[in-house]
Amino acid sequence: MLCVHLLQWLADKLGMTYNEVNVWIFCVIWPIITLVSIGLNVYLLLR
Repeated sequence: MLCVHLLQWLADKLGMTYNEVNVWIFCVIWPIITLVSIGLNVYLLLR
C-alpha cells in the first residue's frame, strides 16, 4: 500500500495521473536501468 501512496504522491507533484507515472516507471525507466545494468555487467565480464 505504501508504494501506491508513493505513486499517487509523485503523480500529484508531477501533475500527472497515477497511470502515467506507472507507465513512465515500469515501461520506460525500469527497462532503461535494466539494459544499462546488463551492458555494464557484460562490459565488466569481458574486460
